[in-house]
Amino acid sequence: MAKQKFNGWDGGLNRARQPHEIAINELQRATDVVRRFERWERRDGFTLPFTAISDGFNVTALTDFVSRAQAETLIAGNKDGLWRLSGTTWAQRLNLGSTVTDTDKWFFAEIGDASYAVCKAALEVYRSTNPASTNYTAVTWDTSTDADGEVGVDIQAAGCVLALNQRLWFFNPTTNVDGSVPEQVRWTQVNDFDRSETTDFLNLSGSHSAILSAGVLLNQLMAVYREDVINLLQNPGSPVASLRATYEPGIVSPYGWTMIPGGGHFYIARNGFFIFTGGFPQPMGRDRMTEYYLGLVNEQYYSNVHAWTDFHEEEIHISVATGSGIPNKELVYNWAKKVWSEFNRESWCGFYRYRKQTGHSVFLGQGSGNIAQVGGTTDNGVAIASSIRLKTWSPVPPNEMHESFDHTQINQIETDLIETTPGDAVIKVGTHDTGVDTPSFTSFSLRDIDGMMPDADMTPMEGRYITVEIDNFESISEAVFDFTSGVTK
Repeated sequence: MAKQKFNGWDGGLNRARQPHEIAINELQRATDVVRRFERWERRDGFTLPFTAISDGFNVTALTDFVSRAQAETLIAGNKDGLWRLSGTTWAQRLNLGSTVTDTDKWFFAEIGDASYAVCKAALEVYRSTNPASTNYTAVTWDTSTDADGEVGVDIQAAGCVLALNQRLWFFNPTTNVDGSVPEQVRWTQVNDFDRSETTDFLNLSGSHSAILSAGVLLNQLMAVYREDVINLLQNPGSPVASLRATYEPGIVSPYGWTMIPGGGHFYIARNGFFIFTGGFPQPMGRDRMTEYYLGLVNEQYYSNVHAWTDFHEEEIHISVATGSGIPNKELVYNWAKKVWSEFNRESWCGFYRYRKQTGHSVFLGQGSGNIAQVGGTTDNGVAIASSIRLKTWSPVPPNEMHESFDHTQINQIETDLIETTPGDAVIKVGTHDTGVDTPSFTSFSLRDIDGMMPDADMTPMEGRYITVEIDNFESISEAVFDFTSGVTK
């Protein structure tokens, strides 16, 4: 009899490899768990602390507005318009009459003590001088001719908006001069946010695909995300904007990027995950996670793929729709621990709230007008089913000759697993012949020996390949297997 002890399982989730090909320190499955304090722990749940938005539509956008007086307002967006939080209830600040869809995304910018909001399908650029007290209304643009003979332009709509260097920047705009120009960037005058003149634009070259989104990099460059390329813009002063470089690949969806530490961006392309800091985009994540993502996402609903960053927990979250258009699965990367896991959780958007807060808060936009706040041990009262599956055991490495052993027998499993209530956790052992088929699991209860190292009250399990899965635990960091190997006579 021999003992083998495993700690940590670096790397975490590995669903793209055949079970017997997974490295000894990786898990095949890491579902609804996170890596915290050198242990795998059940992920946080969520509560619904606010009254649901009364129209009941999916909440597809969340942001904060902080006024010069430091008053803070949480803003939500859906296909019916914009709403602001008042206590625990929501007051509508823009009523569109549900003229947009769940795939039409809202973007926001703060400047001049006002909040600007755009959604290309809403057909206007909207502004509120303070969402806590005033509605969003369509901007009245200064289209007069000034003393220099410059004529103002009416920006009728835009796909995205940014605030940078005392200007507003509009991407994929529609104007009374040029009509709809999906590859155009237009800007306002300095500190005159209601005036954009006829020469205040740049048509980006290199592609005719639409601009889906844009974001500021830490060095005050702008990453302009399109369907097939990224354009890198700078604001040198004169000219106001210039194209610095163009890179491939493009982005998969309007919300398919998020900020990361150091001021760069993580973004999702059709062929995987990338880090962009202003140079060539760098592939991020090993092929195993790219393969899993590409097999997971429903390509019909690429537009609902979105990413957001939890800076406090050092995690990047990628939400995808695997079946219908509802984003129901999250892939989670912890960049400090360098491990992946996955969550079964619905979220149309994720928002890390950090300004004017004594502690960090994360909100999720959900269906039926709900905004969920991350925290707690259940999903609004529903138990969270934590699960890990270890690599499949085999007596010899795959694709090598069987020199002696051709079966493995596990006699006992000890673990430092902690469960919320005795009897909650289950250890399942599956035996199979090929290492790739679906094992038939037998479940075993735990026998608490010393309060910290329960072992499985199990009969020996034998097979060419053995798979072990551990479910419904609170936290775990190690497993110790007593096993024997031998030859079948």
